Amino acid sequence: MAEDPATKVLEHYVRRYVERVGKLPRRRDLDPTLARTLIRFAGDTATAIRAVDTWFTSPDPWYASEGFAFDRWWVVFNRLAGTGHIQARGTPEQREAARKFAAILVERHLRVVR
Repeated sequence: MAEDPATKVLEHYVRRYVERVGKLPRRRDLDPTLARTLIRFAGDTATAIRAVDTWFTSPDPWYASEGFAFDRWWVVFNRLAGTGHIQARGTPEQREAARKFAAILVERHLRVVR
């Protein structure tokens, strides 16, 4: 039987977390729903795993200052896309539009208003 994609991403996340932080992540960071959402957003399991790798190996001090909690993956994904470390899928025009939008979020030019 094939391994659940969410389990595969979470196991990889735990491995990278221990390498980077030196201890196990919080139990609440091992949420399969978060992992499945990341996989859907990334497009597939392999891309989600590459995003986790990029997150944990980036020399950008922002990631360390924000921490490596898995519930932060959305903010991390936006920063990775905004800085060009990962790319959205689609046509070149769609990828560029997604990168520019993510860059705006990273630079905090937008704010959410209720």
